[in-house]
Amino acid sequence: TPTLSINPVAGDDIINSREDDSPVAISGATTGVEDGSTISVVINGKTYTTTAADNAWSIALPAADAQALGATALISAEAVNKAGDKATGERPIEHSLATPTITINPIAGDDIINASEDDAPVTITGTTTGVEDGATISLVINGKTYAAVVNNNSWAVVVPVADVQALDPSETVTAKVTTPAG
Repeated sequence: TPTLSINPVAGDDIINSREDDSPVAISGATTGVEDGSTISVVINGKTYTTTAADNAWSIALPAADAQALGATALISAEAVNKAGDKATGERPIEHSLATPTITINPIAGDDIINASEDDAPVTITGTTTGVEDGATISLVINGKTYAAVVNNNSWAVVVPVADVQALDPSETVTAKVTTPAG
């Protein structure tokens, strides 16, 4: 009997507001389905067709269709081999419209690095929302960039003593988050 599976979509089964700006790849695998067999994929009430090749299949969900998804959706796919046997698969996905956010917690507790605090490395921490683990944080202070990785919506950067002591009396700290999706 043939089988059909659907691979994780957008890496984590969540199409975010940035990923839906481009076509989203939906792909999967088959067994017992001949090359050239039609695969029908239904997402949000629309049917897309493709063909099996080397036990695999894929479609590109147009950006407009990805943007039209609700908060949750079910992908259903069906293949029929030459003998008329059906293989089906389903995968629930999410569509997140939330824009990722990043915050910087007060530095040194009061946003002032005093003379005694600049004798040691200073840890700058923050939080994120709508950002998956593994996303990269870029923190810029005094023209230098420091990197951190998001873990459980938190991140931390340790600024070395020499860099802390080189800070001007007033500095702007900026943070940018880059998700694995870009």
